[in-house]
Amino acid sequence: MPWLRVGAVGGGLAAVAVVAVLGSRAAVGTVPLPPSVADATAPSTSEVLDRTHPSGQAPVIDRDPRWSTVYVDDFTGTAPEHWYLYSGAPSSGPGGFWAPANAVVLDGELRLRTTYDGVRWVSAGLARTAAAPLRYGKVAVRFRMLPATGVSYALLLWPDDEVWPPEIDFGEDGGGTRGLSTATLHHAPGNSIEQHRLASDFAQWHTLGVEWTPGRIDYLVDGRVWASDVGDAVPSTPMHLALQTQTWGCGLVFAQCPDLTTPAVTDLEVDWVVVQSYVGP
Repeated sequence: MPWLRVGAVGGGLAAVAVVAVLGSRAAVGTVPLPPSVADATAPSTSEVLDRTHPSGQAPVIDRDPRWSTVYVDDFTGTAPEHWYLYSGAPSSGPGGFWAPANAVVLDGELRLRTTYDGVRWVSAGLARTAAAPLRYGKVAVRFRMLPATGVSYALLLWPDDEVWPPEIDFGEDGGGTRGLSTATLHHAPGNSIEQHRLASDFAQWHTLGVEWTPGRIDYLVDGRVWASDVGDAVPSTPMHLALQTQTWGCGLVFAQCPDLTTPAVTDLEVDWVVVQSYVGP
């Protein structure tokens, strides 16, 4: 059964704004999809074409002996089983509210739904810890999200002990056209960040993920590395996967707020997730 999580974590967007004030460094610049992804007309050898899945692709499990599968969830049930559901106002910033009822499983997808209840915008988020602590690993999330001004998403790894930072955001945006996704590593001291930007159409199905090994993080899009962080900033503390949507208040530099064009209902659609632990070289 799903578990309820009160006062759950937020994504990295608010923290990015704080870092800018503190003057900590962040990698800048936007990259397009790698040519081998953008120009592909058929699945790569790492992809499994399967029209029974909403995205047209079955979960991709890396058979490299460095990785051992922890769990695969392709959301074939009627509710998000084994996940902790967010409830209440995000700690990361104003303007949002999470309700467990807005995390639904429908037609083989997890849908993290954002709606307007007549008073406020209500979104959804959830997290899932592994049976054994995940200290390094590989994560893949197959998703899409239609454009919606002020409705953001975040795909991230969060520390098991709830002591922040670190945080590894391998996909997030501030709400809008879905033409850009960022990857951000938050680390000590003082929430320094390393950030990368990826240009593509995330209203279409893509798989974003991360390979997290000692001293290195590789960010993946559709199975290929598009950015990396290397060095002492890479965390070694056990972490777990979290997925969330969120709205923000107006007047912020790092995110939009909903306006009259924002749809009454916006879903972050997730076809499947794969989590694997790191066994070693």
